[in-house]
Amino acid sequence: MDRPAFKAASERVWLPALVVLVVILAGSFVYVKERIPPTAQASVAVRDPLTVNTSTNSAAAVPFDSIIDSDRLASMVSHQLGPRAGDAKGALSVSTILPASGINISPLYVIKAHAKSVALAEAIVNAAISQGRNLYAQLNDGSSGAGAAVQPELQAANASLASATKAYDNFVASSGGDRSAPISALSGEISALTTDVAQAQASTQSGAGGSAVATKAEIAGLQTQLDEAEQQLASLEPQQSQYEQLYTTLTNAQTNVQQLTQLEQQAAAGQALPIADEVKVLDKAAPSSNGLLKFLVYALGVILGLLAAFSIIYLEAARQRSRVTPKELVAVLGIPTLGRIPPHALAREAT
Repeated sequence: MDRPAFKAASERVWLPALVVLVVILAGSFVYVKERIPPTAQASVAVRDPLTVNTSTNSAAAVPFDSIIDSDRLASMVSHQLGPRAGDAKGALSVSTILPASGINISPLYVIKAHAKSVALAEAIVNAAISQGRNLYAQLNDGSSGAGAAVQPELQAANASLASATKAYDNFVASSGGDRSAPISALSGEISALTTDVAQAQASTQSGAGGSAVATKAEIAGLQTQLDEAEQQLASLEPQQSQYEQLYTTLTNAQTNVQQLTQLEQQAAAGQALPIADEVKVLDKAAPSSNGLLKFLVYALGVILGLLAAFSIIYLEAARQRSRVTPKELVAVLGIPTLGRIPPHALAREAT
């Protein structure tokens, strides 16, 4: 399509094209106003009452982001701010930022709200944090008692320790306790007597006459001592085995009680701070910029408006392409016209 035809078409339909352009731009402004309202946001860190406890890897019963998204919190915010809050449920949103690493996770939450004005959006965010903190403490108070969870185990461990202590004390009182020293002495004595008996038997075989008889008597005495020592050792070894078993049970019970006591103390220290104070506001509610998104919407509106306006002009030019006036011929050919034959004259000549 040549330039003169497009220019002529634009002169004929410039008003409809301009109207379409203005309507699309106005639609962009309306979209920004209705769909991209003023927004405020705040950052909140939550020290999860169970994940921070070294005795468990469980999370809170009701996470903070679930509370922010709940209908119950929206109702509480609406009650606090009144009718001006509007639909708090639809205005509020929350996103979670988890640490890059770590087993015990205390996440960071970004709470956003949109409203008719920035001041109202900030008020909704602040009310959501305030009411969310109270609701968080209320819902997680029962589940955060890690110390209470340790109590039954600690009571059972103390009972086991008392039983093990009693059994150990009774055995020590009746049997003398640790027999490792006598057993060690008897083992050394048996080893020495065994050596003496072997040497005496060797000398008896090499001797003769009366000396040989005297050596046999000596061997008999040594053998008697050896038998008595072995009998004593045989009676002490079972007692020592029982003692070692009772001592091991007592030591394990003491260790178990110590560990559970430490866990209870840690849980008590972790619960010294009220659960509501575990929600810390890092950044107070402040306006959140939507400039880039608004710019993109406006730019898209301008592009669509221009495309629609040029489309109207193009369609008009295409529709009028076969209707060539003398003025258009002069503009295209660059030469003057001498005359024009009307269409009805050409029809009569053809008949």
